[in-house]
Amino acid sequence: MANTGNLHLGVDLGGTKLLVAAYDSDRNPRVWRFATGPEFGPAEIGNVIALVKRETGHAGAAVIGLAVPGLVDDTGTVLESDVLPRLAGWRPDWASAVLNDGEAALVSVAAGEKPEATLAAVGCGTGIVAAIQVAGVRLRRFRPFAGELGVAPCGREGTFDELASGNALLQRLKLDAEEITARTQRGDEQCRKAIRAAGEAFGIGLTTLLHLVHPGRIGLYGGTLRYPGYLEAAMTMLNEKAHPILLRQCRVEMMRDTDLVVAQGALREALRR
Repeated sequence: MANTGNLHLGVDLGGTKLLVAAYDSDRNPRVWRFATGPEFGPAEIGNVIALVKRETGHAGAAVIGLAVPGLVDDTGTVLESDVLPRLAGWRPDWASAVLNDGEAALVSVAAGEKPEATLAAVGCGTGIVAAIQVAGVRLRRFRPFAGELGVAPCGREGTFDELASGNALLQRLKLDAEEITARTQRGDEQCRKAIRAAGEAFGIGLTTLLHLVHPGRIGLYGGTLRYPGYLEAAMTMLNEKAHPILLRQCRVEMMRDTDLVVAQGALREALRR
């Protein structure tokens, strides 16, 4: 028999994984994770949503917030996703809100802050994304593609995606994420050097964002930040290159429950609409 309580879903769609966080009428979260990849598209996502509904015993979902890695316009249509190209042109009619994954993380960052705060969220996973709020106004509300840090040039060598992202490390080392971590922990110098260089590039991105926006807080999230030495290299670069006064006035920190911040933000946004 179907559960008649309200079911709320926060969906975090990424280049390597799809995370669904389900909250029933008792606000008890339940989490599913599925592998994705370049061939993962709307049909596969729809199948996952249907599976989650069946497993929760709900006939339907009252509210679904969907966060995607790519350019999303103000109608909720995905215009482009470099890591999930089959999403181009997709507008899921089953979602209450569709937004960029960085924007969803920013919703989570802003949840505990003053309404007039200036804030940023920066994610580093398969790719890199930023989202910005200035004096309480989220920039993507008016300029829907603001914050595409990953495709911005990082010097002459490439973009931040090409130099600092998780995908960049996989391509550079020709290893999967688990093997990179294992080899680094065993002291493999090639892996340690690659992670350090990627982290330093990410730190340059954080420094640039700090100087341009002067946020009171930058919330960080994403699986690439878990590589041994990556975050340390980024913070070292930030501390070396940032103006000390601006840096003292900004909290740069990993977000709590980092695996869920995007899904939770997507659901928060859906509940507002």
